[in-house]
Amino acid sequence: MKNNMEQKFSEDLLIRPSSSSKLVRKHSVSIPVDLLIDILVRVPAKSVARFRCVSKLWGSILVRHDFTERFMSVASPRLLFISIDKGESFLFSSPQPQNPDDNSTLVATPCKSYPKYLSSEITDGINAQVVRGLVFLQRWRRKARKVFFGFDPISKQFKVLCMTWSRYGTPNTHRIMTLETRKRLWRTIQDPILPHDSVYGNICINGVLYYRAEFSDECSKMVCFDFRFEKFSLIEYDKDMEPQKRLDLFNYKGKLGAYEDMHFSSKGIFALWVLEDGGKHIWSKRICVLPPSCGNIVSHCYCVGMTSTGEVVFSPYAGYESNPFCIFYYNIERNTVTRIYIQGFEERLNCFNFVHTFLDQLDNIKVM
Repeated sequence: MKNNMEQKFSEDLLIRPSSSSKLVRKHSVSIPVDLLIDILVRVPAKSVARFRCVSKLWGSILVRHDFTERFMSVASPRLLFISIDKGESFLFSSPQPQNPDDNSTLVATPCKSYPKYLSSEITDGINAQVVRGLVFLQRWRRKARKVFFGFDPISKQFKVLCMTWSRYGTPNTHRIMTLETRKRLWRTIQDPILPHDSVYGNICINGVLYYRAEFSDECSKMVCFDFRFEKFSLIEYDKDMEPQKRLDLFNYKGKLGAYEDMHFSSKGIFALWVLEDGGKHIWSKRICVLPPSCGNIVSHCYCVGMTSTGEVVFSPYAGYESNPFCIFYYNIERNTVTRIYIQGFEERLNCFNFVHTFLDQLDNIKVM
């Protein structure tokens, strides 16, 4: 069976300059299946989309889950920058260095822009996954809303969660939609958590959305939503955490990490929290002290996240905080800081400009 499939696949992949020439077709060289896949997982995402139209067989191979996963595993992650200039959002992208040299320079190229009336929808509540060309807008009167994009790694499905709460004290209503189904309908889901609003500081890790929320008693709590089971739950903070202060969430080696700005931020001191067991509400804590020459990073930057090599990345709050614009890699084990300059969107930097920085961005080739 395997040999028959490979033979059929090879015949379909004949390389020939002219389909009308029988002589050329007779002497054409077929591409082995394994070699073809090795080639295709290394081409740009746009090329993969075009190659799906070569033939039915190509199309069936290039939409399989195993090909998508392999493509994502070998793709090089990139840095994404979103600059808000006069209400309009501009997206820039650059290669993401794995072992950067101090004072090195990266060039960010423009990849997209959004008009004013969409900017708040894109940058407010944006999570770790940015989907090119995918924007969800739906209005419910007299209600505030947040829209989150998540992925269930078990069922291999993308889902959209739209959280809404009333400004007049009525119960919260939330909706969810699975993108893979032909009937893309919103389903209402139950929320046993007490009514809350001011959702912020969110991140999705392994199919679970984490976010901080303000409740009616003016206390802050950690809420999580499991995209697989479509259920909400609460996670208690550690007794030593100060959630009312700045708390940036990030992916810490597959676990929920939280960067806490401490009282001694001017001296370059901060805390890293890791959720070791969400069911038992167990957190671990690590105090970090930056080198004396880099102490002002904590007070002028925010924590973007952690790289696959275990380095914490900081980015300035706004353009005027860093001119020229640069980001910082902090190696926890060696206690060293590496500065990386970013070029390409200098004209978008001003004192009113906030720059959103994202790590490990990939073009997802999965067909919605």
